[in-house]
Formats: sequence, C-alpha cells, structure tokens
Amino acid sequence: MKEITLICTAHNERGRCNVEQLVKILDAIQPEVAFEELRPLDALMLYKDPSRYTLEMQAISVFGKSRLVTKIPVDDYKRPANFKSVLDNLFAYVENTSSKYCQLKDESDFLTYQYGFEYLNSEKFEIHENQIQQILEVVVNDSNRADIKDTYLTWNQIMHMRNDSMIKNIYEKSRQLEYLNACFLIGAGHISGIRERIANQIKTGITSINWKIYGRT
Repeated sequence: MKEITLICTAHNERGRCNVEQLVKILDAIQPEVAFEELRPLDALMLYKDPSRYTLEMQAISVFGKSRLVTKIPVDDYKRPANFKSVLDNLFAYVENTSSKYCQLKDESDFLTYQYGFEYLNSEKFEIHENQIQQILEVVVNDSNRADIKDTYLTWNQIMHMRNDSMIKNIYEKSRQLEYLNACFLIGAGHISGIRERIANQIKTGITSINWKIYGRT
C-alpha cells in the first residue's frame, strides 16, 4: 500500500522550523514523491526563481540533489483581486479586538520557534490552532462590520475549497503514479481540515493510501 507522511510546516523559517531540520525529516522518510501546497502554474513560476522559494521548496531542492524525488503541486484555488490586503485587514481587526487571540498566537509562534516541526505536527499545535480559529470566529460574529464578515466568509470558503482540492488531487495523482512512499508538505493551519478530509475518504471505503502525520504514532 502507498504511504504518505503529512508534514506540517510554516512556509518561512522560524527558529527550529528551518530548512536544515526539514531536510533531516525528508532524509528519514525518504519520499519518492513530494506533494506540495502549490498551484501548478505557481510552481512553474516559483521554481525558476530560487529567491522566492518557500521553506518547503528549499528543503525539497536540497533533498533532491542526492535523491530522485518527484514534485507534485496539488493546490487549486482562485481568490478575488487584492484579497491578501483585505485578509490582512481582517486579522488586524481581530488582533486589535481580542487580547486572548493575540496571546494564543504569540504562544504558538514561540513554540514554533522553540520546537519547530515537533510542535507544528503535534496535537498541541492543533488544539492551539482550533482555539485561535474559534476566537476569530466569535470576534467576527460579534462585529457590526459587514466588510469583516464578508472577508471571513470568503476566506473560509477558499480554505474549504483548497483542502477539498488538495486531497482530491493527491488521490487522483496517486492512482496515476507508481510509488511506495511519499510526503505531503502543508501549512500547519490546514491540519484539521486535511485530517477531516482524509477521514472522509476512509469512511467511503477508499483505503488505497496509508496516511501518517510526522511525529505522531
């Protein structure tokens, strides 16, 4: 049976969440295929310019110098023009409104810096992230600003579509590719949504892939 190890990451280096540590993880797993949180066209563009590599892209490139690894971008989404700045405004509003939100974010960032991938792939991170998202939702719902609520709704829809697409694309690509061992490098904030979709695949009887989360038994 094919096996995929889910590796949660942070896209940019933060303390022990760095390229060197991720390369060590890849060395231990020895994936033949690396599924990436990138859209195909973005991957083509970004891999032409090493200065724009994410943490994951850097680590895969280092790992790939001594081993053959097939890179498969599996993300797929569209978002409104200038949505990043609008989304930044949403997060700034929540930070200015909730000290508890800021406290949990700071704690999570500190633990990421101190423990890196050990923390990002742990149940503790998932609990922290779910608490952060719950506070964010409450703050948005309590807001009297239509723009904040609209942005939050759009962001949630995009995240749901991305998680759906990534898992769908991984299963489709896995039917086409011959491999025994792969990894899926994903931003840690996706973990609960991705785990939910993997569980749904298993419930429907699709058991062609054995999934593991790095660092969990």
